[in-house]
Amino acid sequence: GINAEYGHYSIIPVENSITGRIPESFNRFFVEASSAKVCGEVYIPVNISVLMVKREKAVCKFSQITHIYSHPHVFSQCSRWIKRHCPDAQLVPVSSSAKAAQLLSDLCTKTSLSTPDSKREHDDTEKVLMLGSKNCEQFYGSLQVVEEGVQDMINNITRFFVLSKTFPELPTGRDKTLVIFGLKNHSGSLSNVLNIFQENNINLTMIESFPGDGFSSYSFILELEEHVNSPNVKRSLEQTKEVTTFQNVIGSFPSASRVFVREQT
Repeated sequence: GINAEYGHYSIIPVENSITGRIPESFNRFFVEASSAKVCGEVYIPVNISVLMVKREKAVCKFSQITHIYSHPHVFSQCSRWIKRHCPDAQLVPVSSSAKAAQLLSDLCTKTSLSTPDSKREHDDTEKVLMLGSKNCEQFYGSLQVVEEGVQDMINNITRFFVLSKTFPELPTGRDKTLVIFGLKNHSGSLSNVLNIFQENNINLTMIESFPGDGFSSYSFILELEEHVNSPNVKRSLEQTKEVTTFQNVIGSFPSASRVFVREQT
């Protein structure tokens, strides 16, 4: 979820340089009752690893793998590796790589409780793996990294939103603002909104649509340059209120530096 109620900050992936935007992350701002606001963004290079249940003896060959757990976007980012090494494996989509690690760890625990020691080396956990961050190995002691860097493309970067209960009120001069709004599905409704931002010299960097009410109306999430408290944005949002069915600012934050955060080695 995107609720920041139980911690100071949380993050959600919203865009990948290979697979594009992640609609389910944006959709949560509409379908969940959340007080979370977007207070920042961060770009993290993707380095996908193969993890399996830890065991003393050598793991089985990848060609013998029957099931692979991960997020659907990870499958698409590692399609070449999967086709080359595990062509017959069943892909099991889950909500996140962390969830995949949890499921694999739980599977190991259940097997350990039900399988005699003499047979444990032949249990089904040796035919299951997950794709995700190598950091999962640190959080789940029953897992081990068996291969790193299996993503199809080296220059693979994911953009994350940083969530909190509030967002910065003061502009920095290099800010972005996120707005969600609704429109009736009729000719010119979206162009009315976009024209307002153009007339106020506001540059738009992203827009996504989500149908509702049997496609009789649409909700949108829009990202624009400048802080919500800048005069141009304030004026624009006052004007767009007149042509939208609802409108809500869900974040305003400094643009991330192009110095990308990298995974710890």
